[in-house]
Amino acid sequence: MPMDLDRLRLLLDVVKAGSFSRMAVIRGVPQSWVSRQIAILEAECGGLLLDRTGRGVVLSQLGKDTLPLMEAVVAQGDTLRCRLKDHAGSPRGKVSVGLLPSFVQRVAGRLFADVRRELPNVGLQITEASSVELEARLAQGELDLGVVTRKVAGKDVEVVQKRVPLYLVGKDDAHTARPTVPFALLGRVPLVLPSAGSGMRSLIDDVARKHGIEFRIAMESSSFAVQLALASSGAAYAVLGSYAVSHAVTHNALRASRIVRPTIERSIGIVSCRIRQPSVASRGVARLLRTILLEVVSTEAEG
Repeated sequence: MPMDLDRLRLLLDVVKAGSFSRMAVIRGVPQSWVSRQIAILEAECGGLLLDRTGRGVVLSQLGKDTLPLMEAVVAQGDTLRCRLKDHAGSPRGKVSVGLLPSFVQRVAGRLFADVRRELPNVGLQITEASSVELEARLAQGELDLGVVTRKVAGKDVEVVQKRVPLYLVGKDDAHTARPTVPFALLGRVPLVLPSAGSGMRSLIDDVARKHGIEFRIAMESSSFAVQLALASSGAAYAVLGSYAVSHAVTHNALRASRIVRPTIERSIGIVSCRIRQPSVASRGVARLLRTILLEVVSTEAEG
């Protein structure tokens, strides 16, 4: 005889509450009903799952031995119910997406338009933040999806592009007029770099330490707009991924030269919230986001 998931769930709740009477109050049902449901479950299991004490109830040895399995069965049942509910109709609900500042101009408007057209019952929320902040908010469940860049993609990332080079970006001069510049040049020109601790900054700081290079930092800012403003003024050079170069060249009249010796590359990917299963709505937004990113990255690579 198959066990009733609701009775298993009730058992777990009774264990947390510590007594039938307390559970009855919490659920707003007679205590006799709670006792009867647990008795039926114990009969199905062929033994007592709870030991009755003067102060309430505790798990019996059988209950302790089977608790992990019962918790797993209930969790799987809850997941199944959510999936079935999601698939019952058009995806709906809110989906929060985190973007790096350098992606906002190329991705945010397009993603909003695509979601409104293809997923009309989904409310889209877009947040702009640094790579470190996005990773933290994804880990804490504050975001459903995030676009991140990493030196090593990792198993939790759906990689959109594996090899994305970095460029030195500034006004048209002897440095940016070249197709490539050596990494060592970064130690001889003023730079506007992301704040310490960001993914980009950690990556180039590691390379600089290995090669004994000390940067001349004119300003630290994780704001893409601020980086472009300083580069446009001629006060400093920015270091940007290829996905941001086209915007810088087209809208800010800047030039870009790929950094080599060594070539510095990162991966671009989509990370889902790590503490809950993605909903149908979240998976739908991820699909649209993936398409946009592929186009953006391909355009930058061709440019």
